[in-house]
Amino acid sequence: MKQFLYTLSAIAILVGLQSCLPTLTVTNYSICQNNTVPSGQGMVASTTLTSSINWYAAPTGGSVLYTGTVFNPVGVAGSGITNTGTSGTTTFYAIEQTSTSSRTAVTFTINPSPTASITSNTTVVCSSGANATLSANTGTGLTYQWKLNGSNVSGATNATYTTNVTGAYTCAVSNSTCGPIISNSITLTAGTPPTATATAAGATSFCPGGSVVLNANTGTGLTYQWQQNGSNISGATNAAYTASGTGSYTVIVTNVAGCNATSSAIAVSANGSFTVAIAYTGPVNVCAGNPVTLNSSVSSSAVTYQWNLNGIAVPGATDASFQCATSGNYTVTAHDASISCTVTSNPMVITVYPQPNSYVAYASPLSFCEGGAVVLTANTDPALTCQWLRDGYVIPGATGYYNVAEQTGYYSVIATDVHNCADTSDRVSINVFPLPQPTITRTANVFATASTFSNYQWLRNGAEIPGATQYSYTATSNGAFSVTVWDANNCTRTSDAIFINDLSANGAVAPSDQIIVYPNPTAKIVFIDAPQSSLNVYLCTMDGKLVCYWLATKEVDLTDVAAGNYVMTLLDQDNRVLKVEKLLKSDK
Repeated sequence: MKQFLYTLSAIAILVGLQSCLPTLTVTNYSICQNNTVPSGQGMVASTTLTSSINWYAAPTGGSVLYTGTVFNPVGVAGSGITNTGTSGTTTFYAIEQTSTSSRTAVTFTINPSPTASITSNTTVVCSSGANATLSANTGTGLTYQWKLNGSNVSGATNATYTTNVTGAYTCAVSNSTCGPIISNSITLTAGTPPTATATAAGATSFCPGGSVVLNANTGTGLTYQWQQNGSNISGATNAAYTASGTGSYTVIVTNVAGCNATSSAIAVSANGSFTVAIAYTGPVNVCAGNPVTLNSSVSSSAVTYQWNLNGIAVPGATDASFQCATSGNYTVTAHDASISCTVTSNPMVITVYPQPNSYVAYASPLSFCEGGAVVLTANTDPALTCQWLRDGYVIPGATGYYNVAEQTGYYSVIATDVHNCADTSDRVSINVFPLPQPTITRTANVFATASTFSNYQWLRNGAEIPGATQYSYTATSNGAFSVTVWDANNCTRTSDAIFINDLSANGAVAPSDQIIVYPNPTAKIVFIDAPQSSLNVYLCTMDGKLVCYWLATKEVDLTDVAAGNYVMTLLDQDNRVLKVEKLLKSDK
């Protein structure tokens, strides 16, 4: 029982002692970087006792840094914190002076402050056109408030701010623990807008396909943007613009400050639909002398025309149709007075090939006797083909560069080139005189022919009889007589021969029975057996026409003589008839 009482008394005493121990309460402190700790502020330690608080830099040992309930370590020797320029957390330790318990940790934190700086793309703004874009520095967790002349700009809480209002701009930048930090100041001033004018260099009313040049005012550093009906025209950024469509045209002029102005509008009108083209029939590649007829696609009493060759107006060519005979590029310019519109067609290429040069040349007379000829020569250009004509009709097969003309008529030649262009030469007149037709009549031993010929020459046995140059001749010996005559055109011909064998003058002898002609009939060779060493042999038809003759022979070859009955006359070297015999020439 005593023992229990003793134990209970000890517990009571222990509890009483614990309730008498001091209690230490601490409060951490934080401040933004580069700020000054206000007087009377810092880490705080309080106790239930009336004794002071000691502050240390370490949990054990070391020297007392400061004694008091509120401790600002900035600038305190041994604290390690000379100023608030460096962010970070430092732990200090507080303890009641009379206490023997452990020291209590307390933190002093310097929170990092944000930087605040701003830039601008320009310091000049315009009421129309150029705006300034102000930009603040960026970073994680930063917030912004833009200020104009020191006052907050409502809603301007982004890192950038765009404005065209003049004044001094700053930005208050804060992070999650510190701020706001006020940035540097940028002052925006008002720029002067440029002048914007637009003028037309020509008529602003024209037809489709036409245009007018619009010019803006010019100046150093100006830029341009043309608009049609209030919308930007892509790529139209020069001081001049060529307008070809109907609409209202303006130009926005901008100066180097970014200020702009818009010109007054110019109304451009394309009056209606009016186009012109060239129509034609047939080929456009033709030969000279075959003009091509070109027609305007527009035909109206209100339209006037002007045809052009290679861009140059053709004098007098003012109809809706035009015949062109020269190579080149043809256009037609049409003016429609009803809509004050002038348009020019696309060019039509016409090729006119030159005609070849066709002619007939000759080197001998064009008038000659029957049996003669003249060689007619055409243009020998190898690129040409020829066709000869007589009296306007094609001569079959006469397609060479020359033609041998043997008949009376008018001769010409058609020369054709690779383009099928043809030219017909002038006609050449050929006159072929017929040969005279002499015939001989015999009265006794007198031979005669017509007295209308110009000249005569009698022949005996094919040889000219000297002095026998009249239209008649009196024979004095036997033989084959013919006459050569010349007419007024100097055409000549020899008559058929008349054979005479009944003259006995000059000691003519009768045919000798001693003369034998064999074989008879014969197909080839005829042999003559006679006392004479050689004979003259004449072969005539049964009606007296001379076929052929042989001189000083006793053997004749009839191979080339047609089959039939003939008269063979044998004469001596004085041409005295020795024998006349009928001869049959056979085929075999």
